[in-house]
Amino acid sequence: MLIFKFRKLGKILRGKANPYQLMSACILGSLLGFVPGFGQAWGLIVALVLLLVVLNANLFLAGLATLLAKGVSLLLVPAVFAVGRFLLEGPTEGLFRSMVNAPVLAYFGFEYYLVTGGLLVGLVFGILVGISVVKALKAYWRRMANLQKGSERYNKWAGKWWVRAISWIFLGPGKKDTYDDTLAKGSIGNPVRPLGIVFVALAAVLAFVVNLFFADEIVTQAVRGGLERANGATVDLESGRLSFREGRLTLNQLAMADPNELNTDLFSASLIEADINTADLLRRRWTIDRMMISEGRQGETRRLPGVLTQPKPQPSPDPDTEEDEKTIQDYIRDAEKWKDRLAQARKWLDALSGPEDEEVELPPDVDPEDVPERETRRERIAREIRERGYDQVVARHLMAESPRLLVKELTAERVRTRHLEEETLDIKGEYLSTNPRLAEQSPRLSVRSSADKLVLDLELGAAAGKGAANLLELVYRDLPSEVIGRQLAGSGEPPIFGGTLDFETMGRLSAVDSDLPLMVTLKNTTLRIPGVGETEVDELTLPVGIRGAIDNPRITFDDRDLADALARAGRDELERRVRDEVDDRIGDEVEERGRELMDRFRR
Repeated sequence: MLIFKFRKLGKILRGKANPYQLMSACILGSLLGFVPGFGQAWGLIVALVLLLVVLNANLFLAGLATLLAKGVSLLLVPAVFAVGRFLLEGPTEGLFRSMVNAPVLAYFGFEYYLVTGGLLVGLVFGILVGISVVKALKAYWRRMANLQKGSERYNKWAGKWWVRAISWIFLGPGKKDTYDDTLAKGSIGNPVRPLGIVFVALAAVLAFVVNLFFADEIVTQAVRGGLERANGATVDLESGRLSFREGRLTLNQLAMADPNELNTDLFSASLIEADINTADLLRRRWTIDRMMISEGRQGETRRLPGVLTQPKPQPSPDPDTEEDEKTIQDYIRDAEKWKDRLAQARKWLDALSGPEDEEVELPPDVDPEDVPERETRRERIAREIRERGYDQVVARHLMAESPRLLVKELTAERVRTRHLEEETLDIKGEYLSTNPRLAEQSPRLSVRSSADKLVLDLELGAAAGKGAANLLELVYRDLPSEVIGRQLAGSGEPPIFGGTLDFETMGRLSAVDSDLPLMVTLKNTTLRIPGVGETEVDELTLPVGIRGAIDNPRITFDDRDLADALARAGRDELERRVRDEVDDRIGDEVEERGRELMDRFRR
């Protein structure tokens, strides 16, 4: 193998490749070396390889140039990224916006800063390497030509049999012409490789045959991989089929493992059918006009436990709280488990909200001060570099016209869940996408149980730039109080047991700045208050405030509200005890604060 490589190099030294073949090999090889990876720009890589095969470039030198360029690109990643930012955010932004959204070119990865920067830097690097190689070889050929013409000693040694044998072993058959003939040859020659054209034609036929017989397997693997990246855990999919003629995507036996409970399925379905816009696929966009989910299920036990395919999203740090506020750890027994689930919910909300670095034109009746500050493009890029690396950062502002994924209508009827064994859920979604600002309408999601025990309505107006807030309405009725009582923090017996409770909220939902006033209504429930006593209540309504990050909110609950609610419920004695307990706490705090002030005054 090493001798074979020496022979390839020997052919170049002996002038088998003209300057055009050398220069094109260096340029195309360098461009390939500066492309970060197949996942970012598979279309560009395929195009460059086909060009390398069709153009009459020296393949051995192209391979060397690719390896050299790859090594240099790894050393220059920050600089290449900066060049990409100049191209995608500078004077050529409009050109690249057209290319990113153009059919076929959409698969070339021009939206990645490292890809676009690598093209320019790779081109310059390839030209410099090509010029250096051509100049060095021409100098070598001139030197050898002079030796052939004016050095009898050289000709004598070159004519020895053992010298020719060694040369043949390591450098291949000797030259039939002189180096003067090599220098006299044209610089271009035949610009294309006829055999390469035949190869490309055969590759096209092979691709057609593979698509004919293995299209379903390709679609299955692609959909499974995409869903696993979005879900963060194992996704099982029996088969997937994409029909361009019918414009339909069909998925059979889908099961997505719960990232926070790998023994159960977050969601599963027997059949999913989607009507897609096939023309948008050429622009790397999935526009689904209508999606139907049949025999949906939630919370089923898996036959084999799933595995995490991505790190779990990290919950937000504990927030700063006011005197009357507490965190989820203060109220919930298994707070860490709940924080993990809420972090997953925040990840989905971020995905539905789309990019946050774009300027949004607010409606005239919206005060800009009422809208929380959004992450700027510079801040977003710096964060993604830290979290994901340079090669994964995308110029989202170039995604024009429509989102990468848009589901205009989603319908899932009679979905079964372990949390509502006697009921089923009807789920409807509208304009769910990866970039709501590019969709015609705001994303909406509606969930209704068959007996109206659960009602959820979500409209992401702020995410779509068509409103000041994301609005959430959630109602859950007749929940056994023990379900909540066992989750509440504290030692001993649950603070509530027996009967049921309802809760409902309507407010602003945000990944970082939610405001959800929650009303909890206890019905026929026994209420136990440590140090005060217990009583049965026919109906008792308590207000709870939830504000801040969705995955680690600040919770407000006032003991006075409990006393007032007990008074309205007619539990006078318990209400008096609660008020006495609150007054004692306030009195103790005032007395302690007074002592501290007196001590300071005496000092």
